[in-house]
Amino acid sequence: MQAARFPLLVRHAVHSTATGRIAHDVTKVMLVNSGSTTLRHETGELVLHQGDVVLLPSGQWYAGEPAGLVVTTTAYIDTEYLQQQMRWIPDLGGTALWTPADNCSFPPLVIELPAATLPHLDATFRTLLDGQMRVEPSFHRLAHVAELVESRIVV
Repeated sequence: MQAARFPLLVRHAVHSTATGRIAHDVTKVMLVNSGSTTLRHETGELVLHQGDVVLLPSGQWYAGEPAGLVVTTTAYIDTEYLQQQMRWIPDLGGTALWTPADNCSFPPLVIELPAATLPHLDATFRTLLDGQMRVEPSFHRLAHVAELVESRIVV
């Protein structure tokens, strides 16, 4: 029997050169901490700057081309887990963005966040990163996942 994988992984990365096409079977939420980058995808491209948050649906390829140095934090969220958990979260107004009927049917989406929300999102990502490094018990990490999803980042 295979052990179940944890439904969310967070990565903090520094990029200074272009990345090749990468596709994942997870939904990604990426925060641009500093710098800017051009994100190419199956249906076009986006220019992202410091403070931008982008929702990247699963099953599509993406490639980045930083303008100098860019720092990003990305949450890789198991799409099936995310769809299952949406029923426990009160009306978000933007729930359809998290749980599309066909995961590949919409392009990446830049999420307009109020300035006051960005520090909360960044802090939640950092808490999740710390928990991964300390091998924090799954129960505690799940509480942080719930906090991330409930943070109403989709407005």
